[in-house]
Amino acid sequence: MANVKAESNPLESWLKRFFKGIAGVDYEMWLLNFESLVKSIEEAGLEFTTDYQYVQLAEELRANAASFAAFKNHNEQAALRDLLTDKDGKPVSWNEFKKAAQPITEQYNKRWLKTEYDQAVANAQMAVKWEGFAENADLYPNLEYRAVGDSKTRPEHAKLDGTVLPITDKFWNKYYPPNGWGCRCSVTQTDKEPTKEPEADKPDKGFDFNPGIDKKLFADSNGYQADVDKKESKQITDQANKFLTQYLKED
Repeated sequence: MANVKAESNPLESWLKRFFKGIAGVDYEMWLLNFESLVKSIEEAGLEFTTDYQYVQLAEELRANAASFAAFKNHNEQAALRDLLTDKDGKPVSWNEFKKAAQPITEQYNKRWLKTEYDQAVANAQMAVKWEGFAENADLYPNLEYRAVGDSKTRPEHAKLDGTVLPITDKFWNKYYPPNGWGCRCSVTQTDKEPTKEPEADKPDKGFDFNPGIDKKLFADSNGYQADVDKKESKQITDQANKFLTQYLKED
């Protein structure tokens, strides 16, 4: 009975696989995170049907979701690896490992997954908006940054409020919202005259990009990916691409 219960818990099953030893990104945990991000793309209104106007964007965001999920599992494994041995370097028991590892894997695959889902919805929505802005650039060549302006608005975002610059300005490569976790800023298209570019603070780590231009849910500078060396990064990316191909065949 205990074995049945354990197998019904995907996070405990994952920890068992890791404890026994796995090579590379774990497909089941990749799938858990990847499918959550695919749902976020769909919630933002994008579709994967061939007749959908922005299907190419949807597919590129999905490919980025596959990569992000792979780097996330790689990052989690690095955190879990330290728990396989005690302070003297000796292997710990399964029960000892599970007790120490459960809070970490729940953080990665429950709490952070929820936060990433919400952020991915916002990023995908703004990516679609960018497509529309580009299509109407002849009529409305400029974009205006809009901060909410309430007590929750970050000071560094409030400084950007009212900025009007051409859609072609490099400013939008780094300061096109969302500009941080939970950022509520937006952009509108306008024919207003451009303003002076503000003295903007450095973008938050992982938000120095434009989801519409880069066609990504998350920047390559995200916390899971930024510090991985080039050789290992290629291996993880290749594995993500294989997983995505497998997923699409099975879908």
